[in-house]
Amino acid sequence: IAEHKQIINMLVEEGEGLKAQLSQATSVLERTGVDTLLRLLRKDGNEDNATRRAAAKALANICARAAGAREVLAAQGVAALSAHLADDSTDEALRRLAAGALANLAMFPEGRSEMLGFSARVA
Repeated sequence: IAEHKQIINMLVEEGEGLKAQLSQATSVLERTGVDTLLRLLRKDGNEDNATRRAAAKALANICARAAGAREVLAAQGVAALSAHLADDSTDEALRRLAAGALANLAMFPEGRSEMLGFSARVA
């Protein structure tokens, strides 16, 4: 029995190590993905509205999770999303998707804080 416990403990330790590696890899992938989505969303790019809508929709989904919201905030996502709310030339569907992403960010204290700071900076 002692030998079995030792083997189980060893497997648990290895599993924890793998879990940490997976978490780190996921974080890197999310960060790269968020940067790409924000680049597609920005108005200064050559992307069409359909591409921008798809990027905004993906960002809204990412912002629904705390970890994803932190990634979007770290990548200056509030500014990119907010730009579509203030511009009258923005496609209405894109405006709604950007608003949804911002609403998802607002569910988290960090998101609310960043949005308040952003609105104070641009006011």
